[in-house]
Amino acid sequence: MYAEVIIPRAVKAFNKIYHYSIPAELVEKVVVGMQVGVPFGRNKVLGYIVGLTEKADVEQVKDIGEVVSPFPLFDEDAVKLSKWIAEYYMCYLFSALSLFLPLSKGKKK
Repeated sequence: MYAEVIIPRAVKAFNKIYHYSIPAELVEKVVVGMQVGVPFGRNKVLGYIVGLTEKADVEQVKDIGEVVSPFPLFDEDAVKLSKWIAEYYMCYLFSALSLFLPLSKGKKK
């Protein structure tokens, strides 16, 4: 099982879906809408699961490192609508998906 993950960067180079394998210990926890920690190049970054699939587009796939959010932040309908928004308005997928993410709880004092 593989997770389709987007990286929250509004940059052309990151405007695609990346595939990560789901380790056995995380299979029951992972659903669309979860925020996850994933290896990306030499760094570890946060990403959002936008889909689950049985096969990946590439041969070498890294594992998801951790599940960050205790519950999904959006659902599959939000992903479908975000893809439509991104295509119709010619914007980045994450820019469209960010419309469905909860707002931060405020500024630090």
